[in-house]
Amino acid sequence: VKLLTIQSFAYLFMDDGTKKGTISTMSFTKEENELISNHLKEISGVEFNVVSHTDKRNNKTYYLLRPYKKELIKFNNLIKEYIPESMKYKLLI
Repeated sequence: VKLLTIQSFAYLFMDDGTKKGTISTMSFTKEENELISNHLKEISGVEFNVVSHTDKRNNKTYYLLRPYKKELIKFNNLIKEYIPESMKYKLLI
């Protein structure tokens, strides 16, 4: 986790992020998502909440990262320099 940089989070967002800032980190456990969230807060000050999502088809629970609403613009500003023009539609700004 310590190797993840702001640029790494920008790439993760471009691949698995939504316009609302949610990052689909569903392949990670709750604990791993908490580690990622804590690290992001540590290196950027941006707070993400670990939220659960239960797939009704298989009744399996997955976890994702969702920024607190007040943090979304801050996160967008932080990563926008790494986002190419073709992916900027995902940003709010």
